Amino acid sequence: MTIPIVIVGPSSASLGPLFQFYQLAPDLTHAGYELHLACFHHDQGSPSAAPPTGIYVHSLGTGKRRSQLATLDGLLARIRPAFVHNWLGGSDVGRWLTKRGMVWIDTRLDMQWWQPRQSWWPTYRPRPLGTLCYSELPVANGDPQQLPVHRHWPNARAVRAATVNRFHFRQWAEQKWGISVARRLIVCAAPLVPATRTKDLIWALDLLHVIRDDLHLLVLGTGTQLPALQRFARATNVAPRVTFADNPPEATDVVASADVFWHAHLKQNQPDGIMWAMASGVPVVAAWGPATEQLVRHQQTALGVELGRRDQFARWTKFLLEQPDAARRMTDQARTWVASRYPVDRAARQVIELYRSVVK
Repeated sequence: MTIPIVIVGPSSASLGPLFQFYQLAPDLTHAGYELHLACFHHDQGSPSAAPPTGIYVHSLGTGKRRSQLATLDGLLARIRPAFVHNWLGGSDVGRWLTKRGMVWIDTRLDMQWWQPRQSWWPTYRPRPLGTLCYSELPVANGDPQQLPVHRHWPNARAVRAATVNRFHFRQWAEQKWGISVARRLIVCAAPLVPATRTKDLIWALDLLHVIRDDLHLLVLGTGTQLPALQRFARATNVAPRVTFADNPPEATDVVASADVFWHAHLKQNQPDGIMWAMASGVPVVAAWGPATEQLVRHQQTALGVELGRRDQFARWTKFLLEQPDAARRMTDQARTWVASRYPVDRAARQVIELYRSVVK
């Protein structure tokens, strides 16, 4: 007998926030759980890769939040889950579940950081910590009472290394997007919203174009800023060298076939795109800060840049392309680091233990 669970999150796109459950699905299914992913932005962009066995993806629509929560209400009534897991769905989802008297757990990041007065480079305290809040609402004398129990959930993230024939996949990419196999491919993956600073990466490519004309930037993602970014790209000297590819089902293969992976923002903690690139042996140039510091160890696992510094993206990418031995040593260290810190079996075991503690 399977135990149904509803997981509420922002997006089911490849390399998006809920992509972690695609990695954990075989272990969770084997443990007897049936996962239903309720996505607020599932219908934006191309569909993600087909979900594994035991995972069912549901769209909550594109309307206002109240309409999406009404859709979620109908989904919960139909599925009758043992509990709801709010995976970065928003604090309003937790409040809504509390009012409905649902048993739910919430994943959030407790993190503090700031700028020192005389230096841009951010300092932070404490280190990022994943915290789960278990909330149950028993009824006492007709009045619901919240009984929170806090749990620490360290490193409950996972990545499986991609295995892709790079040359054959680049031939496929040439047919699909017109990106010549002879060009060096730079890939970034992020929601196209102002906070993810994709414009900085187009600018960095424009800087690189002065000294190298063999580069191509492939942007994976969609969002409200897509039209503005397309206009900006057309206004630069690298308009033919920038391709916006939505959220293709082959996103993980695209990342694994890249020459360099770029990540420009600190909006998401331990981004899946960086983890996947490292596990696939792709050198990473990424913004350094509290959201990425567990992955980005400058000149060891990746090359870190200050937030918004387009010139540093250009400079470090030039270094990687011109120093393949140094890039290879760094990617070997990154692959080892990710494999040791984020193994799928350990992450799945932690999630299963958590779920069992809630269900019992």
